[in-house]
Amino acid sequence: MLGTVTFIFCAFMTVLMFLLITGDMHAFRGTIVQKAAIFVTQSIPRIFGSLCAMVCPKKIVSCCGGCKDYCFFEKNPFVQLFYVFIAAGVSYGYLGHIRHVIPSQTIPTYHSVTYPLSIAISIVSWVIVCLADPGVIPPTPGPEQKKHYNYPHDFYMYPDQKICPVCHILRPPRSKHCRLCNRCVSKFDHHCAWLNNCVGAGNYRYFLLFLLSNTITCIYTVIMSYRSLRDIVVRDQYMKMVFRETTTGRYIPMSYSLLVRVLLNRYLGVVLAGIFTGVIFIVLVGFFAYHLYLTARNTTTNETFKLSDGEEEKEFAKRIALGKFPKNFDLSKISSSGKARLRQALAEPVMNIYDRGVLANFWEMLHPLHKRNLAQPVDFPAMKKRDEAVSRYQEEVRKMKAQTP
Repeated sequence: MLGTVTFIFCAFMTVLMFLLITGDMHAFRGTIVQKAAIFVTQSIPRIFGSLCAMVCPKKIVSCCGGCKDYCFFEKNPFVQLFYVFIAAGVSYGYLGHIRHVIPSQTIPTYHSVTYPLSIAISIVSWVIVCLADPGVIPPTPGPEQKKHYNYPHDFYMYPDQKICPVCHILRPPRSKHCRLCNRCVSKFDHHCAWLNNCVGAGNYRYFLLFLLSNTITCIYTVIMSYRSLRDIVVRDQYMKMVFRETTTGRYIPMSYSLLVRVLLNRYLGVVLAGIFTGVIFIVLVGFFAYHLYLTARNTTTNETFKLSDGEEEKEFAKRIALGKFPKNFDLSKISSSGKARLRQALAEPVMNIYDRGVLANFWEMLHPLHKRNLAQPVDFPAMKKRDEAVSRYQEEVRKMKAQTP
């Protein structure tokens, strides 16, 4: 029974973490993954709120609504506490069980140093990235604010002369206002609930260190859990044991299914640590690889969504320019700003102008531009490609207008 409950719990947490992490990714748009993520994060809270409104007094409903808003739409430490819970569980598995079987036939003595050191590095890297400045742009003009204006405008993702309506500053290219932290962040990537902090130019290198160290610790924990349990089974000769049923009095030889039940009963912490960190390892490997890819291209998670939306917007603008209107589409009802946006979508290329080559991109991640004393502006070779692409698109627009009856 305990093994079944453990399996169901681990499977549920695996699916939940997968949906929370990947549900907003562009690769899953329109798929069952996105629909399931929307159901979990939006539909379930809405249904729960409706049920509470039907059966509970207004004060309780208001209180529940406030709790929901705080949990899902405000900066809070709940996911951080969950990380602390996971780290405590892994530490308990080592201190309570694994360290007692070191050294053994499959676990050399040096693991008594390297494994707790791996756990400590993971926790320290998490603390560092939680406390590190993500690259907050000061709201008052001055030298510190001026350091963040190091990137050129691409005129599509980051239009010229855009004022932040909250901070009331001229927003630098590649920056974004985080509604949870209520501040503008340079080279904004995303707000990470595990850190309760934004990830931006200032702490991105620490964020990658956090992902790498925790990925290593997770697979290390899986290996140590498996080896320690196997050594315990061999040392105590579990497979030679015979159990006697209290009700019938008959003797039952050890089987693999019975062995699992015994290990879950006696070493539940080690089993759960191995299974759960194995699940987290799979997620972290994909997430770490994704962010290495973003670093190599000198782009961010935020910009990836912008570029993807821009491609769709450009295709829509091309169809409109050719007179291929969607069903029930009325061009006269489009505002002047909307029409200007469509014209801009035709004229401006949707491209990443900040890619300076893999080595330069990684160096920029390790040594952000706003931390340098730059005597001259940094050169972005892709800007020339952007200007060439603008000329090509303008020529295409002229040809399309000439072909339109």
